[in-house]
Amino acid sequence: MLFPELMDSQSLFLTANADTIYYLAFVDLTKGPVVIEQPPMGLGTINDMWFQWTIDIGFAGPDRGEGGKYLLLPPGCAGTLPENGFFVARSRTTRALYASRSFLTNDDPKPTVDLIKKTFKPKTPPAKPKPRGRPKSKLTLGKLHVSIPRDTGSKLTSLGIDGARVLSDMAKEIMEHGALSRTA
Repeated sequence: MLFPELMDSQSLFLTANADTIYYLAFVDLTKGPVVIEQPPMGLGTINDMWFQWTIDIGFAGPDRGEGGKYLLLPPGCAGTLPENGFFVARSRTTRALYASRSFLTNDDPKPTVDLIKKTFKPKTPPAKPKPRGRPKSKLTLGKLHVSIPRDTGSKLTSLGIDGARVLSDMAKEIMEHGALSRTA
C-alpha cells in the first residue's frame, strides 16, 4: 500500500510526518519465504504479527539506505539459503508487517513515489526452503473448536496453553464462558 500524497491533519495516521511518503505491506509467509525489494532512500522496519521487531530496512537496516533485497523467512524454515544477494531475516510468525517511508526529492513527492513504484516488489523467491512441521494445532473444548497458529508459541503460556496444545482448567473455563457469552 503506497500513500503517494503527503499527510495532513485529515490523515488517519497517528503522528504521521507531513513531508514523508509512506508505504507498507502485510506479508504472507504461509507458503514459504518472500523476497522484498527495498527501494533506496527508505527508512522502516519489518515486524512480526506480535509487532516484535524482525529487521530494520533502509537507512537503519543493513542496506544503509542503498536499497536491496530482503529474504524474509517463515518460522521453522529450513533448507539451503542463497549465499549472497539478500539480507536474510527470520519472522517469528507466518505473517509480517513491512512498514517504510521515504523522503521528498527536492521538496517534491513525485520522484520519490515513482522510485517506490518502480522498485518495491514483494515476491516469492525462485528456489525456496520449505517450512517444517504442522501449521496449526487444533483444540476442542466442549463444543468450541480452536485453531491456534503454530507460530503463537510461548506467547500463549500465560493463558494456560502449553506448547499451543494443552489448556489449563482455568483457561478452558474462561474460553468456554467467553464462547457461550458470544453466542447468547
